[in-house]
Amino acid sequence: MDALVAKRYVKALKESFKTNELVKLDIVFSAISDSLKQPKIARFMENPETSRKDKIDILLETIKSVKSAKLDNFFRLLVDNGRLNIIPSISKILKEEISSIKNSYTGYIYSNEALDDKSLAHLGKDLSSKIGARINLQYIKNDFNGIKIDVKDLGIEIDFSQTKIDSQIINHILKAI
Repeated sequence: MDALVAKRYVKALKESFKTNELVKLDIVFSAISDSLKQPKIARFMENPETSRKDKIDILLETIKSVKSAKLDNFFRLLVDNGRLNIIPSISKILKEEISSIKNSYTGYIYSNEALDDKSLAHLGKDLSSKIGARINLQYIKNDFNGIKIDVKDLGIEIDFSQTKIDSQIINHILKAI
């Protein structure tokens, strides 16, 4: 439900700000979203006894370096409508929209073997050419026995695991018999 409401707010942001301004807003929303994940701040902002004026003052003080009357009014609107809880959803959807506009996405490579930057760049370039979008790959070390590439925003998941290959070889041998 929050995602549906957040999409409407992101749509309003897209109509009110240029693409380069949206990138700056993404940084603002990410920072505020991270702040709202801290228990003390979340309790204070969600507390019904905290006045709207105090909430607005805190948010406006946080974003004053942006110097945007539109953004100030946007946060006033969020507070007035009691929608501070959807700021993390707005942040996430805004990131997705910016990625879509720029046709640039972040993907993750999971493996138990370390990959150097040159290999990551090469894999990202090859995947980018196949998909028709710029893919920036980041390596995450884990206990996956093989290699897995995941680009969540595009719904792409590619994996090569030792157990999967072994089971496919066994199935192929059993069919041949």
